[in-house]
Amino acid sequence: MPRIVLHALLAGLLLLLVGCAGQETFRKGKSLLEGGKAEEGLVQLKKAIDEQPDNLEYRSYYYRQRESWVNKLLRDAETARANQRWEEAEATYKRVLAIDDVNPRAQDGLKEIESGQRRETEMLEASDLFDKGELNAARNKVRLILAEDPSNAPARALASRIEQKLAEASSPAARLQSKFRKPISLEFKDASVKTVFEMLSKAAGINFILDRDLRPDL
Repeated sequence: MPRIVLHALLAGLLLLLVGCAGQETFRKGKSLLEGGKAEEGLVQLKKAIDEQPDNLEYRSYYYRQRESWVNKLLRDAETARANQRWEEAEATYKRVLAIDDVNPRAQDGLKEIESGQRRETEMLEASDLFDKGELNAARNKVRLILAEDPSNAPARALASRIEQKLAEASSPAARLQSKFRKPISLEFKDASVKTVFEMLSKAAGINFILDRDLRPDL
């Protein structure tokens, strides 16, 4: 048999064997997908494409199935992230990247998890400052959180509580109360009522208005 014909037969046989192997791998991938093992099935489908890169049927089916599964995983990850289930969200984003290593939504999602965890820590610090009565420090920290994430519901709620407390602290009643928190001791002997109130005014920083009919020597 001529050498050229032999080479042609061997090449044809090799293509046939590769085609059979690719077909078997493709069937295995489909079977895994239909059995609910999406990620294992996608691995097999990708392997079938590697075995037969020119097979448009394999490529089309693989990319359709990959897109569908990736979108489902992304929805699950974003739901977990929105509910601050950080570990679950991170693991799901990484599953996406194991299938599609350049997926921008998964890459951005992992960055958002880092930011979300940092903001959660800052919120705990702001709440602690609020509980300690350090209202201005708490307000500054909350403002930084809201500057980065204006829709952050816990931060908005804490900001409202802080402003309410600050408003209460700046009211006349609160200022008057603060004047009397420091005890004072005064002694009088043969002093007039006017003198007594003048001394109280200086000690407490409060002005008194005396009745005009009050005798100065009383």
